[in-house]
Amino acid sequence: MKIFFLHLIFILSVFLLEVSFLDILFPLLSAPLVILLVIVNWALLLPFPAVLFRTLPLAILFDIAIVSPGTLTLYSLLLVYVTGFLTRRFLADHHSSFVFLFILFAFMSTLGFSLFAFFFSSGMSFFSSDNKTALFSLFLSSQHIVLTFFLCIPLFIICSYAVKRFHLYIQLVDGAASRNIR
Repeated sequence: MKIFFLHLIFILSVFLLEVSFLDILFPLLSAPLVILLVIVNWALLLPFPAVLFRTLPLAILFDIAIVSPGTLTLYSLLLVYVTGFLTRRFLADHHSSFVFLFILFAFMSTLGFSLFAFFFSSGMSFFSSDNKTALFSLFLSSQHIVLTFFLCIPLFIICSYAVKRFHLYIQLVDGAASRNIR
């Protein structure tokens, strides 16, 4: 039960960091950057079923609070699957030599979310040229892309460290709890 509450606290802290800090400090960002970076780090660290039970509550909480329902949830499922597939097939291990590739992948996932949210949001028509023009002018602006990339670099490193430390702490707590069972 303690592990459940620790996961809940971690998920709520990631959500509050995104909503109360980054969305206010950088309102031009069209993707939940910290949430996507934590999801990518979970997918790099844990197997698919374990990531699924951590990702779904975080994505559903964000969808209910901010975005149109289901957008981040669907995208995070796709992102977890693709990340797991690519790391298991091509990168094999989570070495520090691949950090730049992981950062690049996380950056592409944030840009992918912007497109995914645009095409699958309920309020916009697929065939309206005004909506597509508005998105592509926002999406393809060099300021938006550069800001997202330069935020991804330090935030990915911070999120990676936080997720790894949290995972190690959960293993420590789980190991201590299993030793105390008699």
